[in-house]
Amino acid sequence: MGISFWLSISSIFIGIGIASNQCLNDQHSLLLALRNEVIYDHSSTKIAGWNPSLDCCYWGGITCDTHGRVIRLDLNNQSIQGAINDSSSLFRLQFLQSLNLAFSPRSIAFRIC
Repeated sequence: MGISFWLSISSIFIGIGIASNQCLNDQHSLLLALRNEVIYDHSSTKIAGWNPSLDCCYWGGITCDTHGRVIRLDLNNQSIQGAINDSSSLFRLQFLQSLNLAFSPRSIAFRIC
């Protein structure tokens, strides 16, 4: 088999690999909604750097699975404050397995009814 055949096959697998871990639109929207629900220090290294035009799987503090679903949210030490209630977009990240809000010098109030 020729080299062009192997290059074609390689490009298909590389394309599948790249497409499979892109942030899903609903996950992207939910994270941006969460950012708007809380008060945060605009010099923070994570949440303040979430650029809406970039893939959310590459944002600071975000880990996605191979399907582009957010499975880990690590916002420790980010000076986040405010209230997160049961209607928060945080609770609509249905594949979230790990949440870290530790060491925030400010307070976050959770109200789940």
